Amino acid sequence: MKILTKKSLLCCVAVLELLSPKLMASEISSQAPFAFESLESHQVQLLNKGSSSFYKRIELIRAAKKSIVMEYFIFNHDLVGKIMANELIKKAKEGVKVQLLVDNFMVGDQLTPHHSAELLRRGIEIKYYSPLPLINAVKTQYRNHRKLFMIDDEQYIVGGRNIGDDYFDLSERYNFVDRDAVFKGPSSKLIRKSFDEFFSAKHSVVKIRPKMPSLNQLIFLRSGESQKARLIQEVRSKRRRWKEAKHLGREFLKFDREENEKVSKLLEIGKKSLRSEFQGSCRHIEFASDRPLIGPSNDEKRITRHAVNKFLTNAKTKINIDSPYFILNNELIDIIEGKLDEGLNITLLTNGMYSSDALPVAAVFNHYLEGWIQKGLKPSVYSGKKLLSEENYVSSEVANSRWGTHSKTMSIDDHLSVIGSYNFDPRSATFSMELVVACHDNVPLAKAIENNIKLRTKNSINFETVEDAKEHEFHNITILKQMGYHVIKPLSLLLQDLL
Repeated sequence: MKILTKKSLLCCVAVLELLSPKLMASEISSQAPFAFESLESHQVQLLNKGSSSFYKRIELIRAAKKSIVMEYFIFNHDLVGKIMANELIKKAKEGVKVQLLVDNFMVGDQLTPHHSAELLRRGIEIKYYSPLPLINAVKTQYRNHRKLFMIDDEQYIVGGRNIGDDYFDLSERYNFVDRDAVFKGPSSKLIRKSFDEFFSAKHSVVKIRPKMPSLNQLIFLRSGESQKARLIQEVRSKRRRWKEAKHLGREFLKFDREENEKVSKLLEIGKKSLRSEFQGSCRHIEFASDRPLIGPSNDEKRITRHAVNKFLTNAKTKINIDSPYFILNNELIDIIEGKLDEGLNITLLTNGMYSSDALPVAAVFNHYLEGWIQKGLKPSVYSGKKLLSEENYVSSEVANSRWGTHSKTMSIDDHLSVIGSYNFDPRSATFSMELVVACHDNVPLAKAIENNIKLRTKNSINFETVEDAKEHEFHNITILKQMGYHVIKPLSLLLQDLL
């Protein structure tokens, strides 16, 4: 297995200096498992469609023999969440080791300690990353935004999708047009080690279901009659809420006939759509991930941001970016503006007001949009409409819901592909733990991603002039939402470094 680590680098330095000076120049090889390069062949398959991505995950879970690890920013109590949980439980019963790491901030009200109690007693090892109280305003900003799915330390999926209906074409309200990729090869083992470090980090904890509230006998005996009546009422109320939460946790593992039919239809669609997804190989994988570190004192130890900046800085002819958000820090602004000044063709697919799931971010993007157009950037905002024909969805309600891009992908110079969890926003650059996988020197994969971005761009609003931006600023936006936009925009600009 040709994985470059610090030990092998020291042992083989003379040979590598002669045979591969380009790889010697890479400083991240000494930071495995959070940053390394692999020069051994990997199989790769794109998962552009929600249905094919869902089908592939279920297929891999059912094929697992030894282990399944899942690490997600969001894991919802909805149909997709329930199906995934049930599939994992089945494998745990077969003796497969199943570990699940979720970010507490986004998942805390979806997978409560009552949910985790049901999963834990069925063999699922579940931990929550950084369950800090909101009063700790600074440290609670540092979230685990990584998205990783792996079986048997052999195959892994990375990309933009979390676990929820809206990531797999099942929501009747709002869905994401997203992108994942599944890789099979030797890099899996080191990436698994990065998961292990997150899972065993001091910030990752098991959440135990609290005991049913009971009456404190000592306080009760010392209380007056009116206080006793109040205490009894409070305990009854707490016990009722506790029982409701416990019931909800148990209901997480149940689904009805209608839900079963919907899942069966999605799997049927996904099985067909998977056949049309790009498949190929990659002989030069580069992995970069932030470490499980919290707090501003660790900023100099960030890895993913520097890797993304390096990929952009080394671009020679063109850059295609697909990101749900586009709010840049000064470092990225200098890189992008510098590349535009060099004459590079830079295209951007992101969200506008209608397609975005975050109105404050859209407000900030609109504020800078005209300036970016004047500098030469070619931006597009997703239209909010379905990308495929209606038969590719489980229902007309899903097909005709609102849609927005959620991909975190780049195609650079027709030979470099970058996919992972990294957004072009201050959160990914400063606060969130992120990861990316890059495939070097692979024209077919880079072109496949570029072509899919172009397909989505055709279903978007494309800006060529400043006048285009002004004309489409409130495309498909209600008067009420426009009023909210004008109210929220000044505050969004003021707090843009936190968006």
